[in-house]
Amino acid sequence: MSVLVVVEHDRGTLSPATLEALAAARGIDAEVHALTLGAAADGAAAELAAHGAAVVHQVHHDVLGDYGPEAWGEAVAQAVRSLQPTAVVACGTDRGNEVMAQAAARLDLPFVANCNEITPGDTWNIVRVRWGGSLLEQCTLAASTKLVSVSHHVFEAAEAPAAGAVQSLSVGLDTSLARTVVAERVERAAGVTLATSPLVVGGGRGVGSAEAFAPLEELAGLLGGVVGCSRAVTNNGWRNHTDQVGQTGTRIAPDLYMACGISGAIQHWVGAMASKKILAINTDAEANMRPLPRPKLCMVGRTARRGAYGRRLLLRCPHGGGLPVPDRGRGRDRHRRPPRPQSRLRADAGRSHRAARRLGWSRRWYRAWRGTPCRPPADTAHRTNPDPSPVRSALARL
Repeated sequence: MSVLVVVEHDRGTLSPATLEALAAARGIDAEVHALTLGAAADGAAAELAAHGAAVVHQVHHDVLGDYGPEAWGEAVAQAVRSLQPTAVVACGTDRGNEVMAQAAARLDLPFVANCNEITPGDTWNIVRVRWGGSLLEQCTLAASTKLVSVSHHVFEAAEAPAAGAVQSLSVGLDTSLARTVVAERVERAAGVTLATSPLVVGGGRGVGSAEAFAPLEELAGLLGGVVGCSRAVTNNGWRNHTDQVGQTGTRIAPDLYMACGISGAIQHWVGAMASKKILAINTDAEANMRPLPRPKLCMVGRTARRGAYGRRLLLRCPHGGGLPVPDRGRGRDRHRRPPRPQSRLRADAGRSHRAARRLGWSRRWYRAWRGTPCRPPADTAHRTNPDPSPVRSALARL
């Protein structure tokens, strides 16, 4: 019995997603084999062996000079017919799911995509992601050869040295399959990518314009990260689609995701949900990207709901002074619910005030934010940042 892992690579550069697929395959009670497509991937055999591949099958053909979904799918289908593995596993990236769907159609076998948990047996019990990450589905898979892809960033890659014996595998591919092979590439600037960066600074519609992304670029450069954006930004033409984070963009898994002016639609959450920590900078108290239902998320910069003070909240930044967070207007405040009763406010003042102090607020600022009219301290009443950019820096909070 063996499990065949489809190796994802870009002209010989091994994708980290492949190592996740190998980690998932090791959880199945069978010997792990790897399948590389194209001569460019031959150099990855040693790394595949270090992550658990007992055998590395190498497929060479002129049509496999670069990525093509039809050619790769047909090569996987022929490999399955020749090797007769118990299962075929790939990582659930766009490319991995595309190749597995092609192979499943050619083999006339069921294919289960984006699996979070796999319990092997005569019939496999699987938990998979559906509806863009908004729900988990329990399903069963019964087939002579199981075809699955595992969710990206769910299984952690880890070394598990194996023999890594290299074997050549011959396939016959029709030249017509070259019609969908990559013909041209536009190279981006060297450096970390949006998918692999340990820190991502994202901007949404609330940033205001394409020019307003300049402070985010500066912040990302200082922290060694990259800039991402929401779909609204790409729709407005402010950023290229390659910078989009979300279900129809790039799925990220950084140590820290700083979301600036992003409302947090479910499609955006799908792309950012694997982030270790999320820092949201937003003035919209009704935005989906708020801290209460998501323990790993914190928010900075909520506009006061009412009161004499609170039309703008000043954030401290390393340059001295503060950062004015623009208000969305008085119209929204008129339709919000009335203030909480004063007795209830006093009852939780101690607990909530301690949380407010951790954000650097004084008691007077906290009472203004909760709705009790009061005046701010004189030394902070008119503090502004000479830079009018809506999002200048959040370094002081890191």
